[in-house]
Amino acid sequence: MDAQSGLDYICSHPALAKSPVILYGQSIGGAVSIDLASRNPLAIRALILENTFLSLPRLVPTALPFLGPFAFLCHQKWDSASKVPLIPRKTPILMLSGAMDEVVPPEHMRGLWEIVVKREAGTPAGTGTNQPAGLGKLPGVDVGGGDRDVRDAIVSEDRGKTLSKFIEYEQGTHSKSDFRLYLAENDIPNIR
Repeated sequence: MDAQSGLDYICSHPALAKSPVILYGQSIGGAVSIDLASRNPLAIRALILENTFLSLPRLVPTALPFLGPFAFLCHQKWDSASKVPLIPRKTPILMLSGAMDEVVPPEHMRGLWEIVVKREAGTPAGTGTNQPAGLGKLPGVDVGGGDRDVRDAIVSEDRGKTLSKFIEYEQGTHSKSDFRLYLAENDIPNIR
C-alpha cells in the first residue's frame, strides 16, 4: 500500500522520523488515513478527516443507488467504523463534515464521530443509542467574507472531555467543507 510505504519511509528517515505525523484525508483518503492510523498506532500524532464514510458497502446505496442491491459484492471494504476503535484514545481526531455533501451523507461522519466519542470514553462501539454523541449547534457562526457559504457549524460539546473535535458546516459540500477556513479561524498555519 502506498500510504504504508510513505509512512515507513518517514519513520526510517533520520530527519523526518523526529517530526510528528499528522494524517489528513478526504472521502476515501480519510478511510486510508483511518486504516493507516489503526495499523500504526505509535507512529501517528493526529488525524484530520473530511467527509469520510463508515465503509464503502454502506456508502454504495446512497452514492450509487442503482448499485445498492449489489453492495455486498464490493470487495474493497474500507471499513472505517471497525478501525477507528483501534486508534489509541490519545490520538486526537478533527472531523470536518459538509451537511450538503452530495457523495458522502452526513450520517456517515456523525456515525464515525459517535465511534470516536465512545473510543475516547473507553466504551465499545455499537453500544448506546444511534444518536451521535456530544453534538451541539453553535448558532450564528458568522465567518464573513462575502462568498463564503458557512453560516452555522455543529461542534462537539465534549471539548473539555475529549481531544477530538467534530465540525459540521451546514453549507459544506463534498469538495468544500472549508478546511482552510477552519485553519484560519483557529490561527493554524495552512499546510500545503
